[in-house]
Amino acid sequence: MKDDGGDVNRFPSAALPLHSHCSSSKWAASNRNISSDYAYPNNPILPQPLSDLRSFPQGNKNCYTLRPAAGNASLYLIRASFFYANYDGLNAPPQFDLYLDANLWLTVKFSNTSDIVTSETVSFASSEAIYVCLVNIGVGIPFISALELRPLNSSTYDSEYGKSASLLLFQRLNVGSIEGSVEPLQRNVSRKFNISWNGSQISGPFSPLYLYAATISNSKALVGGEHRIMIYKTADSALPPILNAVEIYMARLLDELLTNSEDVNALLSVKTTYQIKKNWAGDPCGPKKYPWEGLTCNYGSSIPPHVIYLNLSSSKLNGAITAALVELSSLESLDLSNNSLTGPVPEFLEELKNLKYLDLRGNNLSGAVPKALLERSNVGSLTLSVDEQNLCGSASCKRKKGIIIPIVSSLSSVMALCAALVVLWKLRRKWKSGTGSPNEEGRYLASEKRHFTYPEVVSMTNNFQTVIGKGGFGDVYLGIMNEGTQVAVKMLSASSSQGLREFRTEAELLMRIHHKNLASFIGYCDESNKMVLIYEYLAKGNLKNYLSDSDSRSLSWESRLRIAIDAAQGLEYLHHGCKPPIVHRDVKTANILLSESMEAKIADFGLSKVLHFSQTEREKRCLQFRHCSFGADHGTARNHQSRNASPYSGMGESFHSKRGYPRPCRSKVAGRL
Repeated sequence: MKDDGGDVNRFPSAALPLHSHCSSSKWAASNRNISSDYAYPNNPILPQPLSDLRSFPQGNKNCYTLRPAAGNASLYLIRASFFYANYDGLNAPPQFDLYLDANLWLTVKFSNTSDIVTSETVSFASSEAIYVCLVNIGVGIPFISALELRPLNSSTYDSEYGKSASLLLFQRLNVGSIEGSVEPLQRNVSRKFNISWNGSQISGPFSPLYLYAATISNSKALVGGEHRIMIYKTADSALPPILNAVEIYMARLLDELLTNSEDVNALLSVKTTYQIKKNWAGDPCGPKKYPWEGLTCNYGSSIPPHVIYLNLSSSKLNGAITAALVELSSLESLDLSNNSLTGPVPEFLEELKNLKYLDLRGNNLSGAVPKALLERSNVGSLTLSVDEQNLCGSASCKRKKGIIIPIVSSLSSVMALCAALVVLWKLRRKWKSGTGSPNEEGRYLASEKRHFTYPEVVSMTNNFQTVIGKGGFGDVYLGIMNEGTQVAVKMLSASSSQGLREFRTEAELLMRIHHKNLASFIGYCDESNKMVLIYEYLAKGNLKNYLSDSDSRSLSWESRLRIAIDAAQGLEYLHHGCKPPIVHRDVKTANILLSESMEAKIADFGLSKVLHFSQTEREKRCLQFRHCSFGADHGTARNHQSRNASPYSGMGESFHSKRGYPRPCRSKVAGRL
């Protein structure tokens, strides 16, 4: 952005600047005019930028990306204005959060439909881009009327916190409205004054120069319950003090850092290369509650977050695997399955030294997987999922017709081979029947890449001190990882109706599925008959408890419908995004967990089923399923599983009105959403 140092750059919502954008056309905003009751000529003093606005009905997080001309480390004032003015005809002002980069700036609230909310913040640009993001918190559709940006003199707005805090405008007073002429001081006549706070002098003595503007600022925060600021002349001053204006700012520490710049550049390159149609707006990892779809990041207190999981499964990717992925140096999990990627499996993937999971299935890749990746897979440090043609090179897998490969072997070697095959067959049957020991070399699970020892589990749960839930599997405990991340630790109890089979099913499924509406899998423990699954911690608990709580009336119908849609999107991913598809078979409110921002995520995959049958058999089973009744146990009817039943069909049944809660009309709910 260029600024000539004059007026503030002001951007009415209906005419977005070229440097500001939302993530993609799919998440495009809607330009709206305010109600004529609040517009000109009924409101002749209304500032022109407030006559229209831009709303964001899609996506949880929508952002403007501002690229200031001065770039990184420059100081800017940003002003955001919001005027609801009943633009949607609902007479219901929304409430939403406003973020600057990854930190909360303001929760936008309106006292009535005619209320104008304006907020200003002074902050350093911590990167080449400044992100201003509007976040939907489930109380109406976010919008913005005007966004302004102007450069500032860093010495004027200096604070003891430096670049680690922003300054939020508390009050601006115009005290220079009295008209009067400015005259030079006569000889031997002085004007000097001091400034004090709660009786203590904080500045002065100060003598203003004729026809020169001057600013006095205090860089140290004034902390206390009462603030008495006085300006008074010195004992040797002949004239009283003069004052034109006063600004009071609150310092707000910036707790969350922006994503590592190399990761940001890599992700933007991936986004451009594949024209990704996801809600990738603002900072990739921030705020923590709202990372980009398909991303998981690790967060530290003093270092920028890094991307550790990237899920681009079923994202309609075309072309070769881009080398930009190598720049994600902390990447541990990469899922590129079920796309249309072509070309060889690139050797540069070997450079991802932290990679523990790689899924390339369901593409049109040619050639063999690089040797180094195969070696890492063989020793158990990498879970590698590829198509059959990528397991070996064309020279060893595809022999030309007419070429005979002589095999010379003795009778003893043939017998040894047969014996080995028999043993392997018996072990396979034993594994399939579920009667094998779960600890035989610890290899029944697909991978040990996320394995925790039992002492580690005891340590993270503080000896299983805090129970946060119960289920058919057993108790769920609160855990804290070494880096401070909270997790949910689910431990199989001796009296549980579930066992080894369900444990293995859930662990193996969770290692290969990634979706924002599925509870993220952290790891597992399987030793000394101790079976533990570790999930991300979801602060609001399960939906069943939330609905049955005495204050469940606080959960609006809009929020209920949004939760149902979140859960349905998770099911849709299992049915159509996974190859082969997965049926959950135990969808109920107790297995729908809620995050701090009320985002719903499906959990408990112990009864899930992978559908391996052929297309003809699938069509036959689906036809049979259509003639069965469909109950609350999603995906079960006469022991047939189907993914063709709409995941959206039954999700509303858990949200029926309770204890007389008013049920809104369909059009009103649709309008809010």
